[in-house]
Amino acid sequence: MTALFAPKLKPKEILVIQGSLSQYSKSHILVESVAQKLRDRDCSFGVLDIRLSDIDFYKGAGIETYGTPTREAYARIAAAHAFVFSSPVYGGKISGGIRNLIDVMKDAMKGKLAAVMCSAKEGNAYPASVELKELLTSAACVRTVQPIVLVSDESFKNNLIYDDVVHDVMEEMLYSLTKQCKEQPTQNIATT
Repeated sequence: MTALFAPKLKPKEILVIQGSLSQYSKSHILVESVAQKLRDRDCSFGVLDIRLSDIDFYKGAGIETYGTPTREAYARIAAAHAFVFSSPVYGGKISGGIRNLIDVMKDAMKGKLAAVMCSAKEGNAYPASVELKELLTSAACVRTVQPIVLVSDESFKNNLIYDDVVHDVMEEMLYSLTKQCKEQPTQNIATT
């Protein structure tokens, strides 16, 4: 598994955010699948993997008070036009890493678009997807698109998504996100 980084973001770039801290994450597999689908669509995108980003914990202060890795991630988020969030589900909730990222980066996300994917080891990922969408909407003023991608361990085999329904929903999600990106003017609300 490799992390993808784009130092300079192109206009209308989609930033795919991998929100698991686990080395063997199903969320990372979702991100790899979305990245391939975006490549196939010839879309401009980058990946922010929070496992590799060393994001500081939220402290309620301006971004200038955070460390360099956090400020660099903030700049990437501010430059992106839209996001695809991939979060694991722990006890029916989104990952603490995603929650922290949104808290720290909410000003950089304002007025942008996001798609949501949640992966639950067992059970239902839907409550966590609702939590993530509400957090994005209320804390960061982000508009989310439909459909959402919900998966469980049964959707994976040999570290690949083998469930055709998941692939179909992912395609619909990306179609909706890219269509709305084309229709929405580029936002540059964040201050760095």
